[in-house]
Amino acid sequence: MELETIKEKFETQHSEGYRQISALEDDLAQTKAIKDQLQKYIRELEQANDDLERAK
Repeated sequence: MELETIKEKFETQHSEGYRQISALEDDLAQTKAIKDQLQKYIRELEQANDDLERAK
């Protein structure tokens, strides 16, 4: 009986750990996508700034 209880707790913890890892992987993917978008935006702003400085 005790072994069965331990097995159930292990399976519960394993499932919860897997769920948390999956959620963190999703968050990381979203964060990387946002970072890429922001880097592209910064490059565009820098290019626009360079264009303005050359126009002076």
